[in-house]
Amino acid sequence: MAATLVNGINYAWGTIVIRALGSVFTGVTKIMYKDAQEMENTYGAGNFPIGRGLGKISFEGSITLYMEELVSLRSIAPFGRIQNITEFDVTVTFDTGGGKRVSDVLQGCRFMENGREVASGDTKIEVDIPLIIGGINFGVALV
Repeated sequence: MAATLVNGINYAWGTIVIRALGSVFTGVTKIMYKDAQEMENTYGAGNFPIGRGLGKISFEGSITLYMEELVSLRSIAPFGRIQNITEFDVTVTFDTGGGKRVSDVLQGCRFMENGREVASGDTKIEVDIPLIIGGINFGVALV
């Protein structure tokens, strides 16, 4: 059964706001995050699983920023190195304007890399930065 749309509008890139380090990040072109859990079938007599073992939960993510946003981050980074910024939370809020917002909170994040890839003809510079994430709280309801 499909959920009723808020204001007749689906969630989309244009409906999100990304906050971290006390600021709204406007120079973001992509954000990706997910969690995964190790799972394994357990076997006893016969050929079919009789149960399931659950293991560690891991988190993965990245954020793609325009170079201008990255330059701003470097200005607050100890020694100008974004990997030196201590743990911070990233809040991704989805808001269709219907008064109901939902947020995902990426907890205990740090930037893992810093680099550039630029080619002839590029009209903008985007930098993809992997994140190490301590936890993800999906679907936090905000009023």
